[in-house]
Amino acid sequence: VLVRDRIGIKPLYYHRGRGFIAFASEVEALLQCGQVPRRPHLGALCNQLLRSSTLEPDRSLTLIEGVQSVRPAGLIAIGADGQEKSRTYWELHASTDTAGAPASGLRELVDDAVRSMLAADVPIAAFLSGGLDSSSINVVAAQMSPVTAITVAYTGRAAGLPSEDSNEDLRYSRVLARHCGDRIDHRVVAQPNTITLPDVDAVCDLATLCDDVRHVSILGNYQAACSLGFRGVLNGQGADETMGGYVGLPSFVRHILDVRAPSPDTITTLPAARQVRGLSREVIARRSRAHREVLDFCAGLPGGPIERAHRLLVHTQLARVVQFEDFLGMRASVEGRFPFLDHRIVEWAFARPFGDHVDAPSRSGKVMLRDAMRPSLPGPLTTRRKQVFPYPEQAGLRQSLTALAGCHEDAIRGDDLVAALFDLPAPGQLSVLPAGTLWVVLCLWRWHERLRGTGPPAADGRAAPACLSIPKPHGHRDSGDRIPARPEEIHEI
Repeated sequence: VLVRDRIGIKPLYYHRGRGFIAFASEVEALLQCGQVPRRPHLGALCNQLLRSSTLEPDRSLTLIEGVQSVRPAGLIAIGADGQEKSRTYWELHASTDTAGAPASGLRELVDDAVRSMLAADVPIAAFLSGGLDSSSINVVAAQMSPVTAITVAYTGRAAGLPSEDSNEDLRYSRVLARHCGDRIDHRVVAQPNTITLPDVDAVCDLATLCDDVRHVSILGNYQAACSLGFRGVLNGQGADETMGGYVGLPSFVRHILDVRAPSPDTITTLPAARQVRGLSREVIARRSRAHREVLDFCAGLPGGPIERAHRLLVHTQLARVVQFEDFLGMRASVEGRFPFLDHRIVEWAFARPFGDHVDAPSRSGKVMLRDAMRPSLPGPLTTRRKQVFPYPEQAGLRQSLTALAGCHEDAIRGDDLVAALFDLPAPGQLSVLPAGTLWVVLCLWRWHERLRGTGPPAADGRAAPACLSIPKPHGHRDSGDRIPARPEEIHEI
């Protein structure tokens, strides 16, 4: 019997062979059994490039043929006769409560979730960005016992920590630290802006494509916790997807829903806004189908437009977020714990009309969470607007990626998977690609290297090749690689 937690925080992968089943918490471990062919799943790869890894409706897919993921809240039972039965043991039901439910119940749930996740036989720290979510977790934890709060800040072009004037997260984090006094031991760790090849390799998960350069920084957060002696850390992920935290972001307004003037047409641009640039014609031929799958899935979700949009984010984006958080945390030997993903809080958030979480005139979300935490937080932290997880400084990032691509251009061009999925510029011109595309090309190359490095032979006894002829969907035509989004919007959420 294979069972996964309700939200899908902990991964579980499996492969069914002839007369056996192999399973593991990481795909790379699963491949070590020697019986799983190392072949890329080209359909899944194309879909992730066309709509990003954060918009995959089928949560059982991985990028490896024959390797599947147990879905969140999934149970798979395989009998002695080999018969497989699966079911979902938990799901988010449609909202039932009336509008205007008090926020007091939420505060009790948050307190209880934080208390339960502080329970451990080793000290537990907490990430602190100065936003509402991480500040709420830290202030609740500090009221229970002294806590170490970790803030990671990019160094910028100058060495050492940035100033509070130039780093908003650092400034607001210190507001909370001063508010809590000696109940919080605030540690600030400098993070470099440069990207190296070991950084690319460190965030490479064979289960899915690492299509966001910020994963390097997230790994750095967990490495900082490890360097301070912690093996567990509280993390504020989840509140944005479950309580409307993104509704004020420009990308949400343009590509998901403008809560001031809701239109069902807005979300039709979402898959294209997350598409990688520079894809081959064969991949582009699959675009309409890949985008339509996301939109059809969203249309079938319960609730009004705002609730459907957030159910989509929970099912797709949040599933990907917890996947990479767990993977990167384990890379640093640190367990991430997510109080806002306690299933009781998630159920509470969706049990009432979703509009209760949103103030439409100001395009503000997490209204009920702000109300619940207002008595405990300094005023500036309850009114701070939502900020995305920061990107590295763009000039330094582009310089690093261009240098990496230039140093390894022959190997990149010689990779048959990269050649099949991307329409690369002329030799010596990789630097003309957008930084986001350069990052994905580098990650795909290293992903493929890791996949085929020490894999078992294919069924016919030959080394398992990447069978890279990408068939065009039958009867499908596409008019080209048009993306109605600026490059900086991709993965903004």
